[in-house]
Amino acid sequence: MKKIKISLFSGGLFLCLVFLFVGGVFLYQNPSFYSMAFQKPLPPFSGTVDDTPFDWDGCLRGESGSWSGACFCYPDEGWGGTYCDETPDRNCQEDENCPETFYCNRDLKASACVDNQNAGRCFKAEHYSPVWANDHFFIVSRALMSWWSVPSFCHALGAGWRPVLRSDLNCPDHRAGCVADPFLKSFQLRMGIRGFLWLEQTEDPCRAYYVDLNDGNIYHTHRSAANNAQAVCVYDPTSERSVNEE
Repeated sequence: MKKIKISLFSGGLFLCLVFLFVGGVFLYQNPSFYSMAFQKPLPPFSGTVDDTPFDWDGCLRGESGSWSGACFCYPDEGWGGTYCDETPDRNCQEDENCPETFYCNRDLKASACVDNQNAGRCFKAEHYSPVWANDHFFIVSRALMSWWSVPSFCHALGAGWRPVLRSDLNCPDHRAGCVADPFLKSFQLRMGIRGFLWLEQTEDPCRAYYVDLNDGNIYHTHRSAANNAQAVCVYDPTSERSVNEE
C-alpha cells in the first residue's frame, strides 16, 4: 500500500512539474499572456511580427548557415529581409524618409568607421514578438544588418525603443559567459539557440560588441559587418539616451 501511495504522489508531482514547464514555455512564447498573468503591460510597438522558425533552405539571394536565424544579404545587390527576398520600398537618407513600419537600412557602402547617410534603403521592420527578460521587454529583428542600421530599426518600433547595451544584459564587461542563462533562455525560446545580437560600440570607434546567444559570450567586430548579427532593442520609455549614442 505504501508503494502505491508513493507512486501516486510521484506521478502527481511529475505531472505538476510538466504543467509548470509547459506553462512557463507558453508564457515566454506569448508575451501578451505573460503580461496579463504578471500584470506587466505589453509596450506598444510597430513593425511586422514573424515568429516562424528560420528555414536555412529558404534563402533566395544571399548566404545562410546554422550560425544565425537569418540569411546574409549582399548589401550591394539591393535585397533584404530574413530570406533576402525583399526589395526596398525606396531609398532613404534618414529614418523619416521611410514609411511607417519600415526602417532605413544603412548597410550599403558603410565602412567600419563611418556610415553612409546617402545610401540607405527602406526595408520592413520585421521582428520576433517581444521577449520578456529581467523586467524588460526586448525585440529582435528577423534580418541580419550592420551596426549602423540598428538605431534606425529600433526607431521604427516606436517611441521608447532603443538599442541594447551590455548593461541591459547585466554584463558590464567583456568576457566569456558574461550574459547569464535567464537572458539566454528567454531569447532562445523565441528564436532558437543560434544567433548574435548587436550591442554598443567598443572603445575602438570602428568596432562594436555583440552577444552570442548560444553561450552568452561577448565578442566584437567591425561595425559595417552585415553578415554577423541582428538588431535587438529594449523598451525603455524613461531613457533620455539618443538612439545614435554608443
